[in-house]
Amino acid sequence: MKKAALGASLALCLFSQFAHSSTLSIYVAAHADDWQLFMNPSAYNDVKNPSNKVVFLHFTAGDAGLGDGPLQHPKYIAREEGAKSAIRFMVNTQNGARGREESVSTVTVNDHTLERSAYSNTVSYFFRLPDGSGNGSGYNFTGYSSLEKLRNGDIDQLLSVDGADTFDGWKDLVWTIEQLIAEEAVGFSTIQIHAAETNIAEHGNHGDHSDHQAVSWLMQDIQTFSLKEHCFDFRFYQNYRTASLARNVSDSELIVNARTWGVTTGSIADNYHSSTWDHGHNAWLTRMYRRELNTNTACQTRRNIAKDATITASSENNSTGQTADNTVDGVYSGYPTDYNITQKAEWASNREKSGAWIKYEWDESVTLDQITLYDRPNLVDHITGGEIVFHDGNNSTTLPFNQLSNNGFAVPVRFNSKQVNAVTIRVTSTSQRTANTGLAEVEMFSPFE
Repeated sequence: MKKAALGASLALCLFSQFAHSSTLSIYVAAHADDWQLFMNPSAYNDVKNPSNKVVFLHFTAGDAGLGDGPLQHPKYIAREEGAKSAIRFMVNTQNGARGREESVSTVTVNDHTLERSAYSNTVSYFFRLPDGSGNGSGYNFTGYSSLEKLRNGDIDQLLSVDGADTFDGWKDLVWTIEQLIAEEAVGFSTIQIHAAETNIAEHGNHGDHSDHQAVSWLMQDIQTFSLKEHCFDFRFYQNYRTASLARNVSDSELIVNARTWGVTTGSIADNYHSSTWDHGHNAWLTRMYRRELNTNTACQTRRNIAKDATITASSENNSTGQTADNTVDGVYSGYPTDYNITQKAEWASNREKSGAWIKYEWDESVTLDQITLYDRPNLVDHITGGEIVFHDGNNSTTLPFNQLSNNGFAVPVRFNSKQVNAVTIRVTSTSQRTANTGLAEVEMFSPFE
């Protein structure tokens, strides 16, 4: 897997067209109708400003288990045409008479060949990855594969439904989108990411689709690991549950939403698939709920105060150098990646599974509101559940957490501010194959000032 940039010609083209622009808005859609239903009129307002550049990333084929079928009229093509029609409609409400022809080019990103469709100040990509179903289990026809399984390390490859592309692990997808954004961002000082709300415990979005969650986490993984020269402003959206919330879209905005959606569904029908103009879908058009996380907090650097702690563990593998203090060395890796080096960049217990623990103690009290956990990146040792114990003198409170990402990606655990003098992270469940549970890295942060 090779991390390679886009061609220089694309970069020059992007810079010359948008060098004086201020905002690049990226709409992250698991399916080709997500942004129309849950992120409008926001998308429309961005598109109608000609100084903005708006990129639509459509990750799955939305095939509902059909893969590249039906044979003569694939469902994924119909859904793509619906999204393209909606984008053209929004553009032409401001500057009409552009026709339907898009500027289509082929670009190579991280050794992946992608089709880039440009129309006025918009750009669209369609990755055609398999629909993962609502719960992430996938469908029989596409090998029960899903984005969620790729991120969790349950599968090591994800093949597009048309057979044109394969992503070899979650990191391959992260690196590809990282580089795509870096090139599309040439000439921009601000990047806005529009994606599904993932902090469900604090902000809702219950019952969301697995694919919605996975692609939102993808963008957050990129922010964590990659684009250090750019900061993301995040816009996190409520999805399915908005149908039960109060209407908050004005009459004029509803006209835009309804027409954008009508164009989408009409194009789907034009391509021999049932229109999704129905009561269930239409109910979402009168609501749009989102949370804003701006640069001054999203990208502000916070120091990992776990580095200041004295660290002990229930056990550690001293013979291989996989000791507890490796969890604060700033290296987000471990066995088997680069065996001779990063093996010593993680903590591995000595044949422990459930019950293993690691403890961080400070000489003076500290205030925390987030702990980010990185599982060991090998696909055998996997923490599927645990708890964080906050110690404050003689008192303690416990906060459970769910499974970590099996390939070592960040899992942030956020909570109301707590003043503590020690924190214990205890493993309560592991995968059946786990032999030596542990962690690659642990980060602990104080609230933003």
